[in-house]
Amino acid sequence: MSPKVGATPSSTPTVGPQPVQAELPLPPAAAAPTPGHVAFPDGTFFPLLNGAVGIDKVLYHPSQPFTKIVGKMRDPQGREWYVHENGMRTTTYVDTTGRSLSIVEAPAPVQPLLPEETGGTGR
Repeated sequence: MSPKVGATPSSTPTVGPQPVQAELPLPPAAAAPTPGHVAFPDGTFFPLLNGAVGIDKVLYHPSQPFTKIVGKMRDPQGREWYVHENGMRTTTYVDTTGRSLSIVEAPAPVQPLLPEETGGTGR
């Protein structure tokens, strides 16, 4: 097991492979409706991501409240996301049928595999 990159000897080692995520420059928000942008609940408009078109606004569920967008990242599958102050992520994308969709999600920590998922080894 190897420690995290840049870890000191007193740091806790990382368990299992960690997803690679690239930090990307955050484009400036528009203050008014702009073609190719999507509206967020705070009145800002950010560019659509991942080739999506025609999405006017992103809807948030009360259990996933909106907070300010503070960054942009690319996940291991290559999908770009906006990152919010509360750790939530929002993206727009084109699905396999050609429809443009949006997703709001809370990232979850990597969980260990159960023994029955690994043939009894727990690794």
